[in-house]
Parts: sequence; structure tokens; C-alpha cells
Amino acid sequence: MKIKRRDLLRLSATAGAGALAARCSPPAGPADSGVDSGTDSGVNGMDASMDASMDASSEASDDVRSTPDAMVRDGGTVMTRVLIIGSGFGGAVTALRLAERGISSVILERGKRWPLTTMYNTFATLLLPDRRSTWLSESTVLPFGPVFRIPKYIGVLERVRGNGINIYAGAAVGGGSVVYGGFVVTPRESAFQRAFGTRIQYADMMPYYERARQKLRASRIPADILAHRSFDAERVWRTQAERAGVGWTEVDLSVDWDVIRREIAGTVPESALTGEVIYGNNNGCKLSLDRTYLADAEATGMCRIETQHLVKDVTTGPGGNGYAVHVDVIDTSGNPVERKVFVCEYLFLAAGTYGTTNLLVKAKAKGLLPRLDNNVGQGFGNNGNAMFMRWNVGTTTGPNQASFAGQAIADFSNPISAALVEHAQFPSGVECNCLLHLGMTLDVGRGHFTYDSATDASVINWPAGTGDISVRAMQNLADRLNMANGGSLNGSSVGVTVNGILSDFTYHPLGGMVIGEATDDYGRVNNYNKLYVIDGAMMPRSAGGVNPALTITALAERNIERIIRDDFAAADA
Repeated sequence: MKIKRRDLLRLSATAGAGALAARCSPPAGPADSGVDSGTDSGVNGMDASMDASMDASSEASDDVRSTPDAMVRDGGTVMTRVLIIGSGFGGAVTALRLAERGISSVILERGKRWPLTTMYNTFATLLLPDRRSTWLSESTVLPFGPVFRIPKYIGVLERVRGNGINIYAGAAVGGGSVVYGGFVVTPRESAFQRAFGTRIQYADMMPYYERARQKLRASRIPADILAHRSFDAERVWRTQAERAGVGWTEVDLSVDWDVIRREIAGTVPESALTGEVIYGNNNGCKLSLDRTYLADAEATGMCRIETQHLVKDVTTGPGGNGYAVHVDVIDTSGNPVERKVFVCEYLFLAAGTYGTTNLLVKAKAKGLLPRLDNNVGQGFGNNGNAMFMRWNVGTTTGPNQASFAGQAIADFSNPISAALVEHAQFPSGVECNCLLHLGMTLDVGRGHFTYDSATDASVINWPAGTGDISVRAMQNLADRLNMANGGSLNGSSVGVTVNGILSDFTYHPLGGMVIGEATDDYGRVNNYNKLYVIDGAMMPRSAGGVNPALTITALAERNIERIIRDDFAAADA
């Protein structure tokens, strides 16, 4: 049986397939920019038939067969004084601030670069996701909408399955900044202190929040952009919150608003206006780290990024000095083609909450870093994430719900747990009369990591009921909104839900190497010199009821300032 792509799109929209309305075509052929050429024919090929199973095997792809060990090249040993694992928020901050002090570094990044092109075709689209969308999976992995079969590839979004929870992470130069929603939110003082306790004072963080905001170009949506019809859902969102007696607020984003103005003027292809965000934005409206911190770090000539370098293990260096980092250099299908060992004096772990904690849990379990203590792998949290869809909200919400509106419900008086709840756009391409809500509660359950020797990987354990407080808080909010405005949680599901609330996932995994517990108050790993954690793994289980990106960035600014002053200055004296 064959179906037309245009019929597939119609079926997907009717079924409530969220975030599927992009109009920007993927590339029709090879590009000289370094963008992978093995992609679908895209929107322009909607009339081309495809197998009903959504098998994308006709897409050009690399050989996905495993590589025999005998064919994997020996890349030898690479010596460097400073090594950074990961190019997300913490790694990017670290590289830039070291470079500004004349300290060179090497960044190991498992993903690839995704340079923007004049064809506006760097990333996959939500409408027709291809292999660029997903990290080493044979299907797309979003927690909502239809599942598409795709060839295995080193795409931008990874899902890590745990026991009771799935987490999502970026896999690219720029890490999570490539796939996040652009939210850079400063928490309230009371919420910050609730999350961090007394070990870090909110007032002391203010200069670092401001430093991070400036570099990320944080700002709120301008009124002229918000007035565009693609943001109709935001006006409904705000009106219905007010009608229910719930507070709302605008929050900051890391966005180039002039690009979105050009979308509105029709001089660049639409991206934000059609709800693109999670696979990247082809016209450059989202200011990912490869255009801010990392660009500035590389411009100094003091930072080198090694892409498609997948770290397997970390151990002590030769003679017990420094650290040895064992790396597989992978092809675009994830197969190892070369093995290297990087030996360094200073090692910064910035591979994201799962990536960093996984490496250290493995190192402890395998005796590679035997002095790691029992705080390693503890204190994992989901930042209070819970999601729900309100259907039949009593008015039109628009077929194209735009990205980057920065509107949020400030439900700080929720009787279950204070929460910030953002509008997660749902641009299905047809009128859905619906609003998708992503909540972040202040109160968060506690999970932990364990090592699985069969897979040589760590597993996140999230026991049944751990996320109940977030579910109950979102249920309370949904009931108030529906009572005041109409609407229901019944309808095409956004995933596996409990009473209409989805909570077995997180876009904001935090913890595992919590600051002040598994490390000192500046991210120095307990019992080891010159070994640092400087990413989401150092966060407590909650970022204070807001998106964590800005706080991770600000903490990294704070920590690397102290580390340069005390650890490097002392060594160089």
C-alpha cells in the first residue's frame, strides 16, 4: 500500500500531530556547507509516494553496519593541558573564559556542526522529520505526535530511556542550545534559595546572571512581533489565564528578533512563525551557542572543537597524573572509525546531565576513578516537568502557533506546588482549538543513576510516583483553566498520560553530580584535583521552577571565574 505525503500530512494533522507546520524545505541535493546531503526531498516532494510503514530507506544514508574492531584505526594519544567534554552551556562558557585568559583548550563533541546555509536547509523540519532530527535512532523520538521511521544518524535530538522516565538532550556543536526553546529565565529569589539551599546565595549570583544574559542576548518578544497572527494562541493563553484568576508573565529568550521580522516580511523562509524549534531553526532566529559563546571562543584561536568524538571512559592518566579520556571517533551512523586517548591535566565535564553523570558513574563502578564517593549519581531530578493539552478551549488558537512568544503562566500560588507554565506551541497546520502547556514545578521528586554492566552504561531510576507532585499541581491548574474557560484534557493524547498529564519525560534533566554534594561549591569533584563538573549535572533537582539554561550558564560563569583565579593562577605562579 502506498500513500501520498500530502495525505500523510492531512492524516497527521487530523490526529493532532503537534508541531508539524514548517514550510521551509529540506535540501534537494548536496550542499557545500558541510550540511549532510542525505535527506528527504522534503515539502517539495510531498507528491512522491512513500511506503505506508513510513520506511525512509529510499533516503541516501551511510552504511549502518557495525565496524569490526580490526578496521577501527588507532588514533594514538593526544596531549592537551585542558580538555572539555561537551559543547553545551557549561562547556561553551568554560572555553570562552579560559581563552580570554590565554588558556587554550580542546572540546570533545559527540555531535556534528550544523552551519546555517543560504538555502535555509540545515535542519530537519517538524512537518517531515528526516534522519537529521534524531540521534542514532531508527525512529523519531518526540514525546508527542506521530513516529516516523528514519535511518540511523547522528541527528540533533537524543532520547535516553530510563526506568520510569525518558530524558531529552541535544547532540550537536552547541549542545542543548540547538534544540531548546530559547528560554533564558532568571528564577525568583525565594525559589532559587529553595532549590539551592544556603550553599549559594541568590544575591551573589546576580552578576553572573547578568553576564550570561548579555552574552546570550536575552530579551522579551517585541510588541510588533507578538501582534502577528501567528501568535494568536498567545493572546488566547493570556486571556484565559486572567479569566481563571491565574497570573501570567513574559520571560526572556535568546532570539534574534530581526530575523523573525524578516519572516513576517517574507524575505526569509518561515521558521519561528510555523513553530519550528526542537530540531533547530533554519533561518537563524534562535541564538544557539555556536553563534554566541562558542563562536567567540573559537575566534580567539585558543579553542579547538573536535566533532564526532564520543567519549567512552575517563580514568587517571599515566602514572596517576592527570586524566586519560578514551574516545571513539564515529561516522555519521555512529560506527567507530578511529580510537584515541586524550591525556590532559585539567578535565571539565560538560557533556550534559546524563552524559557527565554517566561517565562518572561508570568510572566509579569500573574502578577507573576509585576515589569517587557515594554522592556520584545521586540527586537526579526532572525540573518538575509535566505537560498537558487543553482541547476545545472555546476559541480558535490558530493553525500555526509560533515559537518564541515567551508567555508563561505564573502559578506561584498553586496549592500543590508553585509552578511556571509555558505555552508549548502546537502548530498542526489545521485549527485545533487547543493549547499545550509545559509546566515546571518548584517541588521535584528524586531519582538516581545506577551502572548496568551488560550495556556498560548508566541507567536513570525514577520510581513510580516520583513525579506525582508535578502531576497533581498541573491537574489543579488545568481544572481551574477549564472551569473558567471551557476545555478538556480529553482528546488525542500528547503521549502516555495520567489523567491527561504527561510526566514520564523531561526536557530539563538535572543533577547526578550535585554542587556541594558530589563536588565542592564550585564544581570540583570530591577527592580529585583538576576534575570539574560544569553543566546541568551540577544542578540540584530543580532550577527554581524555571527553565534551567540561564542558571546553568550563570553557574558556569561563577565557577570558572573562581577556578581560573585559584586553580590556574596557583599552578602558573
